[in-house]
Amino acid sequence: MKNSARCRRRRNSSQYERTSDYRLEINIAFQEIDCAFQDCHHRPFRIARKWDGDQDFLELAFITPGIAVQYHELIQDLELWTLWEIRIRKTPNEHAVLEAVRNTVPNGFRLIRTPGICNDRTSVCVHCDGDIPEEMGDAWSKIIRNITGLELVICPDPPVGDSGS
Repeated sequence: MKNSARCRRRRNSSQYERTSDYRLEINIAFQEIDCAFQDCHHRPFRIARKWDGDQDFLELAFITPGIAVQYHELIQDLELWTLWEIRIRKTPNEHAVLEAVRNTVPNGFRLIRTPGICNDRTSVCVHCDGDIPEEMGDAWSKIIRNITGLELVICPDPPVGDSGS
């Protein structure tokens, strides 16, 4: 598991409180998860304790579920260490995705509509005020994929006066 020296030192100590079912105490589990991701490119934006009607578990929310896939082994290691079941939130953080798109628009272009996450939740659609050259669009797509795990779809804007019907 990828950790800093501080996390490894803490993990080797016997200071951990465990519950009656041997899981790490919830706040310590949160700290361990946060610590495990501190050197990672993507970090969960929220760690929450949830209940599904049968059992409680920890839920990690990333910018998109696709990003979490990159950390499958780390998450499995954390489950073994904390003895908590860890699940990934199935919905994207739409605000963070839209901010990533807005903050990376190529110079000389602007968004003319609010970007939208497509229903399949694997892509984000943008409308810009001009034709973005293919090479610039490819570079932008790569940046968005790296940040969000989503494919960028640059949609042509309908002509003025076209209501779309």
